[in-house]
Amino acid sequence: MKKQVLYPCILLPIALSILLSILSTFNAKEAKGFHLKKIVSRHDYNPRWDTGPLTKRQAELLDRVSSESFYYLGSEKECYVFVSQSKDLSLKFFKQHHMQKGSNWVRSALSKLPFLQKVFKRKNRKQINSRERTFTSYLLAHQCFSDQTGLLYLHLNQTKELKRKVLLHPPKGCKIELDLDKTEFLIQKQTTKLFDYLTLLKKGGETQKIKQAITSALDLITTCKSMGLGNFDQEDLFPIGFVDERPFLTRLDSLRLISSKSAKYANFCKLTEKLRLWFAEENPDLVSFLDAQIEQRIRA
Repeated sequence: MKKQVLYPCILLPIALSILLSILSTFNAKEAKGFHLKKIVSRHDYNPRWDTGPLTKRQAELLDRVSSESFYYLGSEKECYVFVSQSKDLSLKFFKQHHMQKGSNWVRSALSKLPFLQKVFKRKNRKQINSRERTFTSYLLAHQCFSDQTGLLYLHLNQTKELKRKVLLHPPKGCKIELDLDKTEFLIQKQTTKLFDYLTLLKKGGETQKIKQAITSALDLITTCKSMGLGNFDQEDLFPIGFVDERPFLTRLDSLRLISSKSAKYANFCKLTEKLRLWFAEENPDLVSFLDAQIEQRIRA
């Protein structure tokens, strides 16, 4: 009799752990690709994320967005990215499966078991914190750094006023007509990545423009840091892209404000390390120019 009671007590937690592991594996695989359900929001309205009524310029921008097709470009840490048919606009949708509680019925049932409640509470808290940090970062970019980021429009709450749809072409499957009122998204200038831009200039033999690109990219970093802009994600630092010879910060999901003094004298050399490595390999004749530009800004 004791064995009949003991075995279920031992085997049930093991079986549930295996099931959770399978679910986690499935979710990890699923998260690698774009799917409509991953950008659909179930959040309630929050006045903290309200960016105000549409301006005339924003309305015109949304009119244009709703009249164009957008094609899947790739995935950032917290967003899926689509590019306009005209190649000059990025439409980014937040990865909602990183930010909200799952509705899977199996998970809902398991979360009610006493010995698993802490596990699911910890996971839910992680998702809430992810949304808090990500939305705060984008709101900061919208309110204080739109000139440095090329951020044209930000929509962090579900609304009823936009009354516009956009046509998306995902990487697989049929095209999607999405109601912009019902999801969170942003519109940003589509840039050419820094190293792609430098490579194009090098192929064209445009040394002077390469020097201008170095100068303007370092000026952008210096300006942002002097304004107190920091970055949580030290792996990617400040990703930069170019539009019409002008640099912009491209990824905006881990920005934060720090004291301008700390920002100004932060490890500037680390921020430019990847840049220096690229020049050492691809254009060694300009390494001394880059070093002089870096040194000049460190001493300023």
